[in-house]
Amino acid sequence: MNGDLTEIEYIVPWVKFCLTDGWWANGQVFFVNGGFTTR
Repeated sequence: MNGDLTEIEYIVPWVKFCLTDGWWANGQVFFVNGGFTTR
């Protein structure tokens, strides 16, 4: 890991997923940061 929380290659599939008409997600929190979470 080079200090970045994520790469654009990890974000694009989630953006495409969220913009499709055929799928839904209710009350979910998606962490799209390459598996690295800071809490």
